Amino acid sequence: MRQQEQQDVIDTFSLLVDAAGNVRRVVSEDIEAKIGIPRKWYEALSRARRHPPGQLWHVSELAVQMSLPQSSMTRLLDQLEEAGYVLRVADPANRRSTLIEMTPLGDQAVESGLEVFTSSTREHFAGLLTDKQLDQLVRITQILRDANAPRQDLPD
Repeated sequence: MRQQEQQDVIDTFSLLVDAAGNVRRVVSEDIEAKIGIPRKWYEALSRARRHPPGQLWHVSELAVQMSLPQSSMTRLLDQLEEAGYVLRVADPANRRSTLIEMTPLGDQAVESGLEVFTSSTREHFAGLLTDKQLDQLVRITQILRDANAPRQDLPD
């Protein structure tokens, strides 16, 4: 690869990371200001809620989804459990594994944040792109996500 091509790849990657970070920051600020919980809490709760109904999440799955080390996920779950948003349940199939169960309070927090999250992402993300650009971005990010997806079989 020529030097200019290398620099273009590096610059494009940096732009992608910067853009994602900036959008995440402004959406986080909106969530924290309007619903009163930290973004990481909201992200964990909304991801747990998107999990198939009736199926509890393994702690390790959520850690992988959020790109958090197990120790950080443990601290985050300690906070969510103390606030009454989730319960940790022993996995009957594997005693060394822990499952996450949403509480009604957790469901309520996600529901109250949904309108804020939707309007904020529309304002700071989707609303800045044409429909064609958004469709292209969806396809591109799916390719990147799927090609670099973490393994799901991590132990708790």
